[in-house]
Amino acid sequence: MRKRCAVAFSAVLLSVVFAGCLQPPASPVASIPRLLVDYTNNTTVLYLSSSIGADVRYGNLTIVLHNDNLTQDTTFHTAHAFGLIARTNLTFFSIRASADEADSFYYYNATMQIVPAQGAPSGQPPQYQIFIRETADGPIQQAAIPYKHILAEGTR
Repeated sequence: MRKRCAVAFSAVLLSVVFAGCLQPPASPVASIPRLLVDYTNNTTVLYLSSSIGADVRYGNLTIVLHNDNLTQDTTFHTAHAFGLIARTNLTFFSIRASADEADSFYYYNATMQIVPAQGAPSGQPPQYQIFIRETADGPIQQAAIPYKHILAEGTR
């Protein structure tokens, strides 16, 4: 009887020891890049990265901003990185964001305008909202800042 208890105890002890070493596999959804648009200190900040804890290094991350008042598009690009941060003084722009990782390609295209939110309490820091149009003839959507969007999977 003691021998069986010792074997059972050893098996339980080994299970507890190895339980901390094994982590569940990362969710495939976690590797889909996300775009976050924020506006702070008169600067539009765009973050393009995977979700927290996904640790995905993308082959290419690109954000291209277009505004008719610019002589050329503003491009932010990095390769073999976990994320991309872009800063601009534009509050009205068209955006093309893309990321590729292994055999997957993700993208997002839209026109955005950031404006002060109506009805913000006086004496408080200003609040902002964003208007988004994802297609040329699509509806204009209104969202709060920061704005978060998951990129769509596409083909090259």
